[in-house]
Amino acid sequence: HNAVLSRGAIEPWGSGDGWSSLIGITDIEDYISMQPGQNIWVIGGAQIYDFMLDELLVDQIHLTRVHQSTDALVGIADDLYNVDVFIADQLHRFGAIWQIIEEENHDGFQFVTLEKVYYEN
Repeated sequence: HNAVLSRGAIEPWGSGDGWSSLIGITDIEDYISMQPGQNIWVIGGAQIYDFMLDELLVDQIHLTRVHQSTDALVGIADDLYNVDVFIADQLHRFGAIWQIIEEENHDGFQFVTLEKVYYEN
C-alpha cells in the first residue's frame, strides 16, 4: 500500500489503481514499527529526508547524482552529492557506517546505492 506522511488528515482516493490503499500517517516511527521486515521507500521532500536520516531510520539510499548545476531552492541538509563527505559526517554525528554498494555511471549522471552497515546506539 501507499502512505503519505502529513501533518493533517489524508483522505484515501482513487479506485483499483494502487492509490485506493493510500493511508495518511502522522507518526513515521509508529508506521515503521507496524511494518516489520517490509521495505519502506521515502520519496521526498527535503524535510522528510532530513528527518529520516537524523533519526537513523534509513538503511539504504538509492541516489541519482546529476552532473550539472541547478538553481534548486530546496535541498536536504546532508551533502549527498559528495558521498565521501556524507559518509564521514554520518560516522562523526551518529556513529553510522555507510558504504557504497553499487555505482552505475551514465553520460551526465550516476546511480549510487549506499547502505548503512552499522551504527552505535
